[in-house]
Amino acid sequence: MDSIAPVFSFSHQPTPVVPVFKPAPGTVQNTEAMYQFACTLRGNTGTPESDTPAQAVAIFKEAAARGHTGAMHELVVIYTDQSDHQEQASYYKDRALASLTETGAQRILDRKEGGSGSPDDAGQTDRTTNPLTELYEKCAAYLHNHKATGSLPNELWHILLGQHLSQVDRGNLAATCRTLSSVVRSSARSFVRLDLSALSGNSEARFCEYLQNLSGTNLKIQIVGRAGEGEFGKWFKLFCSQVGGNKKLNALQLTVSGCRLTRTEASCLAVLTSLTSLDISTNQLGDPGAQALAVLAGLTSLNISANKLGEPGAQALAVLTGLTSLNISWNQLGDPGAQALAVLTGLTSLDISSNQLRAAGAQALGVLTGLTSLNISANKLGEPGAQALAVLTGLTSLNISANQLRAAGAQALAVLTGLTSLDISFNLLGAAGAQALAVLTGLTSLDISVNELGAAGAQALAVLTGLTSLDISWNQLGDRGAQALAVLTGLTSLNIRANQLGDPGAQALAALTGLTSLDIGDNRLGAAGEQALAVLTSLTLKL
Repeated sequence: MDSIAPVFSFSHQPTPVVPVFKPAPGTVQNTEAMYQFACTLRGNTGTPESDTPAQAVAIFKEAAARGHTGAMHELVVIYTDQSDHQEQASYYKDRALASLTETGAQRILDRKEGGSGSPDDAGQTDRTTNPLTELYEKCAAYLHNHKATGSLPNELWHILLGQHLSQVDRGNLAATCRTLSSVVRSSARSFVRLDLSALSGNSEARFCEYLQNLSGTNLKIQIVGRAGEGEFGKWFKLFCSQVGGNKKLNALQLTVSGCRLTRTEASCLAVLTSLTSLDISTNQLGDPGAQALAVLAGLTSLNISANKLGEPGAQALAVLTGLTSLNISWNQLGDPGAQALAVLTGLTSLDISSNQLRAAGAQALGVLTGLTSLNISANKLGEPGAQALAVLTGLTSLNISANQLRAAGAQALAVLTGLTSLDISFNLLGAAGAQALAVLTGLTSLDISVNELGAAGAQALAVLTGLTSLDISWNQLGDRGAQALAVLTGLTSLNIRANQLGDPGAQALAALTGLTSLDIGDNRLGAAGEQALAVLTSLTLKL
């Protein structure tokens, strides 16, 4: 494979220590879920990093191949702890740093604090050559430099408030606030980032003045910092009281994701009556926190995912009848929680993935006929649950991956002819399920990976000529399956990874000249197959 220019994705990983793992259908639904599943596998063993189960290592590798920074970090942790695998530790360290974002860097450092690994216990290698130490240091430096430059990609306005207040006097501050107000009025994309952890103890008056001078419609504010650290609680409470009393703000959009908020901080938000959009995901609200938010009657969009909510939390949020978009994924609602949310008939978008739902929960959601987008992945719906959702004929986007579906479930969903995007990966559809879905000719995006399709399944899907994006990885297609897909000339993105393809399959796919993204890793291509694909010069490299 070294003889061809890297214009498409083969397997660029080091030689695996363990066989590549084929994910069991119905266990994980996407790259993030793969990562979480692998963390669970490793955590359940109670063993040191060097004894991480081979299955978990292989899943981390697959998630890393798909670009998951967290999985790359876990592999650095695992391999740094093994003196004879430093080259692989360095490889994944370099991969993680090459794709680093602010969110990714913060997540890696969070995992460090959470005990997934640290430089002090990362094997016996010298500190100066320890890949894990270098990864942590460069993540910290990345975050520091990001704050120092005051730049956020694609955002009109970025303020690290603590640094700003320390550099200006009151007169300059008022002028700055007036400038910001004009920016807010002139652009719907205006954005303010407030780093509460950077505030000093004597900045209360200037902080209040700053918040009182904010004005405009659709202002986006992101809060940075963590509850329980320093004086975050004091500044957060002050922020809420000042913004809540500011009548010059309309349709406020607030993000407080990953700030470790509890019921105490959630209660402070009750005064923000101008809020229309709230992202409070990945915190520690619990049901009492959800109950505290129930007074925010002006909300139209709410992301409260990953907050340890159960049925009482769902019941509390059911009073927010103005919601049109709700993300309540990664909680523990169960069927009773889904039933409580069924009163929110104004919803057009709902993400209720990973909530331990079964058929009864799906049946309750069948009354939400206004939905156009539904993510109900990583639950346990089975065929009865799929049949219950078939009444939602207004759907244009559906993610029902990892739900223990077989061919009968696909047949039930085939009535949703308005779908343009469908993710039904990590199920057990088989060729018969693919044949049932072939009637969905309006699809432009389909993820049907890990479904035991075989060549017959690929042949059935070849009629979906409107597809521009197809993920059909891990399906034992063989060369005949690849040859069947060669008629889908509208494709711009194709993932056909791990499908036992040889040179004939690659040669057939060379006809897809519109492709800009191709993942064909973990197959059996030889020189002839590589040479055939070299004609696809518009492809971008996917590591």
